[in-house]
Amino acid sequence: MSKLILFIHGLGGDKETWGNFETIIQEDTSFDSSYKVEFYEYNTALLIAKGILPHLGWGGKLLSLVFKDKPKIQDVARLLRSDIDHEYSGYEDIYLVVHSMGGLVALKYLVDELNHEKPIKIKKLLLYDVPHRGSHLAKISSVYKHTQVLQLDKSSDFLDALTNAHEFKTIEDRLEVKCMSCQDGVVVDKASAQAHYKNVYELERTHTSIVKPENRKDIVYRAFREFMVEKGDDAFIERIFNNLSNEIFVLLHQKHTHIAPQVATIQSKSAKLFKEHFYHFVTPDTSKTKYYEKLGKLIGAEIKNATEFEEAMGR
Repeated sequence: MSKLILFIHGLGGDKETWGNFETIIQEDTSFDSSYKVEFYEYNTALLIAKGILPHLGWGGKLLSLVFKDKPKIQDVARLLRSDIDHEYSGYEDIYLVVHSMGGLVALKYLVDELNHEKPIKIKKLLLYDVPHRGSHLAKISSVYKHTQVLQLDKSSDFLDALTNAHEFKTIEDRLEVKCMSCQDGVVVDKASAQAHYKNVYELERTHTSIVKPENRKDIVYRAFREFMVEKGDDAFIERIFNNLSNEIFVLLHQKHTHIAPQVATIQSKSAKLFKEHFYHFVTPDTSKTKYYEKLGKLIGAEIKNATEFEEAMGR
């Protein structure tokens, strides 16, 4: 199954927003070849504001021809939709990792798709210090008339409509969501960053450093990895090592595909411990009752024989 991890930066950002993230992921064997990393970029430069240009005379008029007004957040969300539907159409699952205003872009996209009852490929949403209810720093928009900054004001109509949408309030019912916020709340206060989410964590980081892990041990990266890596496969493998004897792992190069993804993970992560071509569990010659009892605990069902095992696995 192909999985895309798509990073979306915030106001005034670009790919550099994410620091060493891509390099650390590439060095992490937890992410196999089924994972691909991409960075979604959009027009959000903070250099020029149309409120300042008139005061620069003819120079300002010339600059205004070069530096166009920035697209609204909802416009960027529509561009994101185009990329997901076309550029990234080949991926079965998409995981969004978003920072600051990039989270609002992602949420606007998701709310619109859900509102129109469209099927979505987004399975996970990891939010880093996203101003769901705006930022007090956006008050500078009174002199710095940047379209996107105006939309980040706590009283903006855009934020009011987004956060009051039923699809936003119930988004955790449709996909996995994890919210990371800065404990100091300097740029985005806690109430704005944490919104209504259940899965919320605070980090002792700044608004910019919260998305710049130094290495694999950095809590910023560990929070990311724990959320992105398929817990089911890791837990499945862990339970096998802890609860079952080596007798259960038997060579059988066959057609049992109902646990193929888990077996593939076992093969790749346990190459030094087991021989190749482990495709299925078969019953050992001895202690069959004990075997099925342990196997049942693994899959959360009470089974006594191979037929009940097949039924429990949904075949």
